[in-house]
Order: sequence, then structure tokens, then C-alpha cells
Amino acid sequence: MTSIERERIEGMSVDEFLRLYDEAPFELIRGVRVPLSPTKRPHSIITRNLFRALDAFCSEHKLGEVFSETTFVTSDITDWVKGSRQPDVMFINNERYAAALAHDDPEGPFILVPTLAVEIMSPTDRLKDVLDKVALYLSDGVQLVWIVNRKKRIVTVYQADADEVIKLTIKDTLTGDDVIPGFSIPVAALFEGA
Repeated sequence: MTSIERERIEGMSVDEFLRLYDEAPFELIRGVRVPLSPTKRPHSIITRNLFRALDAFCSEHKLGEVFSETTFVTSDITDWVKGSRQPDVMFINNERYAAALAHDDPEGPFILVPTLAVEIMSPTDRLKDVLDKVALYLSDGVQLVWIVNRKKRIVTVYQADADEVIKLTIKDTLTGDDVIPGFSIPVAALFEGA
């Protein structure tokens, strides 16, 4: 990307973040403003498949809230944005969700760290960038990260408290482990229709 597309900044006020985001959606990763690309149909179908299954399960068991392509910001001071992300799907457990609602501006972005973040790789995504994002999610306090690779039809699972990375194929089942107890979906089901 050119220097115009990736602009280095140290942070910004929430108002400025919202104004700039409305002009052209972006993530703020390690002080770099990274534009968000429009999603294509296969990406959207995988997002929908996972969102439907995860949301239904979490709603039924009252575990928390599930969002699709929703921006959250990370900050120690609620009026200053130092980082922002927009996972394809995210789950926020009840405890984190209640804490965020207690002090968020209802008109602004979520100021929180999700419990689960899911990224669906696009064919143009560079593996180095995806792995950097995984490391950032985990250092922020995300407990579970799923990377869905449509091209290879695998899901890679990263857990905050585990050293090993798990790779699942379409013959395997993706589970929520201790983060979303009882949740499971066949990996093949994520790719149906995509």
C-alpha cells in the first residue's frame, strides 16, 4: 500500500475517529491507519454462516453478544482512540459487554476488547499482516481468535492461554472451548454456499 493509504498517526479523539471513519472506514493498528476494503460475496457468506450459528447459540444460552463487522476501539482513556479493529465476527461475553455499556457513549463505537475475534482471510490478505493482527488481538486481551482461510478451507485457532496453534480442516469441528462452552460447528458448514 502507498503512504497515502497507510497513514501513521499516534491516536485521535473519538469525535475525529468517527468523522474520519464515516468518510472512509479504517482500522487503527499500531499507530497506522489501514483502510478497510469492501467484502466480496464468498467472504460475506462465510461471515453470515458463522454469525448465524454463533449468535443463535449465544442468545439461547445467554452467554453474551455477537456482532458482525462492528468496530471496537481500544483505549485506557475513553475519549482518546489509540487502536481500532473491525473483526468479521466478534463475541463479547456478558461481563465485558456490561462493563462497556456502563461507560460507552451510546452514539460512539464500542470501547472494549471482545472475548472472541474472527477474521476471514481475503485472497489479497498477506499472512504477515494477519498474524500481526492475531498477536495484537491476543495482547489486547482477546481470549480466542479464529482465522478462517477460504482458499485453503481451514480454520486456525489461537488461544490466549495456549502455546500451540490448532489448524482445523473441513473434516473437523470448530468449538468454542472454554470461551464459548458447548458451541460447535462443522468447519465444512462455514464454507457452505461460499
